[in-house]
Amino acid sequence: MLAGAATVATLSVRLPRIATGTMSRAESTRMVAEKAAAAIDGAAAGMAAATRVAARRMADPKAVTPAGAMADLVAVAEAASRPARRTVKANAERLGRSRLRRFRSGP
Repeated sequence: MLAGAATVATLSVRLPRIATGTMSRAESTRMVAEKAAAAIDGAAAGMAAATRVAARRMADPKAVTPAGAMADLVAVAEAASRPARRTVKANAERLGRSRLRRFRSGP
């Protein structure tokens, strides 16, 4: 599932619950904690990727090209955003399963 589709799936479950005040305390706590954890993991992954880029560039400064620099920036951005994408996809799958259970069990 793409991150954009996973975001829509997650919001379609969470927003009505937030708007009506029916979201459980456990789910709202989990929602906030997951965002904080993904941000911390993303920052750490981004810093690790940036450190690898810097080390490689210091080892061979003459090898720096505009295309290579852009590829390095993209690699750092992808590493930093990977934890958030993973969390969004996991949430969509988890919330989708809970939605299916609710529909299967009836009103």
